[in-house]
Amino acid sequence: MDLESIKALYVQGRYLACFREANLALEAAAEDVRSELQLLAGRAAFKLGFLEEARTYFAAVSEAKNSCLSAAGRFELARVLIETGEVCEAEAIILDLLADDMHEYPTLRARSLHNLGWVYEKRMQYGAALKSYKHASDEHLKAGRYREALFSLQNAAWLALAEDQPEASNLVAQAKALIPYASDTLRVHQVALDALDLLRRGDRENAVETAEELLQPDHRVATDWDRAIAYYVVARAYADQRYYVVADRFADMCSYYAQKAQDYRIFKMVGILKNFIRFCEEKEVIT
Repeated sequence: MDLESIKALYVQGRYLACFREANLALEAAAEDVRSELQLLAGRAAFKLGFLEEARTYFAAVSEAKNSCLSAAGRFELARVLIETGEVCEAEAIILDLLADDMHEYPTLRARSLHNLGWVYEKRMQYGAALKSYKHASDEHLKAGRYREALFSLQNAAWLALAEDQPEASNLVAQAKALIPYASDTLRVHQVALDALDLLRRGDRENAVETAEELLQPDHRVATDWDRAIAYYVVARAYADQRYYVVADRFADMCSYYAQKAQDYRIFKMVGILKNFIRFCEEKEVIT
């Protein structure tokens, strides 16, 4: 199978077939296409969760003579390192990339800035993470890549909301302005952010109404993260109104979906909420 056909497999989401065919093609590949095949194999491996294989391929591509392919290999290698928890190593690669003259690769520069935000977030350097996400969004906006700009803004907005940063509402509003360019998934993420922002601003009624959209059993797009946020909003709203039994049930559902989404920040939020509910229930029993 030739290079273009293997690329088509990746675009179609047929990652296992892409990984298999790229590996087969590598056995007899000419030098000028070898790095491209390794990049495809690595990307397919990453999608399949084969992180060690992805790491090996991306490390090889990072040594390519072609500067564009080398930069792509380093970028992808940093993504793998973030996933495996090697954030210091990932940061070093990303900063090295950003130090290069990347004017020829503006998309890669913006995505590197986004991933740098991811690194800082994992290290709990929230101010630096927000700055990187916003910088990434600005770079995407300059190039007219509105969907990617929205993705970076939503990451910034979620971080700001979760850490109760003063700019949270402004970031949510900026993200909402880009909704016409959103995919279905990003559109639903925005609903979750809107609900959480309404709750933060004290508008419980509209917060719950917005969150309920994501809790419909037949909702086709809502992710585990979206549902976790929605259950948190409803649980917090009921707790604030002293309906502790109902609030605790919704908090349990939030914990369930937060675990599925593997989002430690929601775990932290709902843990604090459940402790608050337990304290209030005990206080009512005593009085």
